[in-house]
Amino acid sequence: MYVAVAPHAQIPLHSHDEWEISTVLYGRGRRTLGSSTTAFSLEEVVLVGPKMPHCWEFDSSCVDREGHIVNITIQFPTSFLQGLALAFPELEVEVLLSDPDSRIFVGEAADEMRSLMIKMRTSSQEKRVGMLSRIIMLAATGDSHRTSWHEPNADQQRIQSLEAWMACNFVRRVRVDEAAAHVGMSRSSFCTWHKRATSLTFITALNQYRLQRVAALLSSHTSPVSEIAWTCGFQSIPHFNHLFRRQYGCSPEAYRASHFGTSSKTTTSE
Repeated sequence: MYVAVAPHAQIPLHSHDEWEISTVLYGRGRRTLGSSTTAFSLEEVVLVGPKMPHCWEFDSSCVDREGHIVNITIQFPTSFLQGLALAFPELEVEVLLSDPDSRIFVGEAADEMRSLMIKMRTSSQEKRVGMLSRIIMLAATGDSHRTSWHEPNADQQRIQSLEAWMACNFVRRVRVDEAAAHVGMSRSSFCTWHKRATSLTFITALNQYRLQRVAALLSSHTSPVSEIAWTCGFQSIPHFNHLFRRQYGCSPEAYRASHFGTSSKTTTSE
């Protein structure tokens, strides 16, 4: 899958049952695999194991001429690897099946994997199967840095579920009761649990997430500040301005100017 999107449109932290191979062709930022977050490079190719939480966060100041970051991602089920292992044992796919940690490749293996991923975009279906088989063989045999991850405990699972729900609902007026119901708790139990698990109230965590989305949009869009604040779920502009200044140490206009390099006359928070 070839993806060219605005930096803020990239999928937030998530996990799935499939294996995933990804490489970034344009952009910079930080990559999260499990509990590890580090800066990524354009030279690397990443193999993400099943169920491992992962995401790429992109710097909004590093985009192509269309304002996009660009990456290629391939997903495939464990059954595909099992079929390859049976039909072509020389590919050494069993190495991946027996040790499903995520792997980060650089050097010759990464160069060939990335080249094949790019060629797959314009190749026939028959050739793609062969190219993918070669990529998986390189993933099984190439030098890599591994990132292990363990299933989260009950609190972590609940937080991950809540964060995914928050990402889908932050643009509207959200009630604490709704969030509590999503994780199967009463309002009072939920408020106590969330404070204990995150050191934040749910509303504080929600507003911090909204502020992050606002900051990303301020860095890449020229829409009025007030409009961006409304679209990210803030109901009061004065309250938004107060929260933004407390979080980032400056006004939304100053934040935008520092990222664009010049002030935008079209913006206002009044």
